[in-house]
Amino acid sequence: MDVYNVMNDSKAYFRVFHPFVAPFLTSVRQIRARFTVARRLLLPRFENRYPDDGKGHNDMLQWLVDTARGRDEETDQVVKRMLFLNMAAIHTSAEAATSTILDLCARPDYINMLRDEMLESIKTHGGLKLATISSLKKTDSFIKESNRLNTSGLMTFHRRLAVPLTLSNGVTLPASTYLSMSHYPMIHDAEIFPEPEAFDGLRF
Repeated sequence: MDVYNVMNDSKAYFRVFHPFVAPFLTSVRQIRARFTVARRLLLPRFENRYPDDGKGHNDMLQWLVDTARGRDEETDQVVKRMLFLNMAAIHTSAEAATSTILDLCARPDYINMLRDEMLESIKTHGGLKLATISSLKKTDSFIKESNRLNTSGLMTFHRRLAVPLTLSNGVTLPASTYLSMSHYPMIHDAEIFPEPEAFDGLRF
């Protein structure tokens, strides 16, 4: 939300003036304050997070540290990259979870079946582990069906080409071409998904 507020506030001024007006914008001061908080929270996590520490940290923060090169190795840059990933991931995950819960509330006949699968998986694998999650086939199917029918918009995969791209049919798209995919017709296509408007929690 802070990023979009900065974008909207900046639009009131010509781009050439942005560096001069930015320090005076409330939205810019807000995002800098949040960055300071994020930096304070993440700094303790950076301890012993270098590639040769031998600790075996298997998380996003370690992956960012391991892949950083040059200026990206600076603490502030890693914090910025972490915040960018959060911005890209959190709202989509929250939206998917919300849709799934609402679909489950609307279809209570699935509750016992999914609960039984979860309890059995926890018993089989001795607790909540990666193997436990991976074995939840019915739950995974229910979530996928919820995601299929609860799409955000008609288009997805919005990208801008940094370099020219030649497709398999020989067509070359120049750099700066904007791409998008019309996924809505696909998920409502009866040839791909029989009875596409019907919710089938075991479809997948």
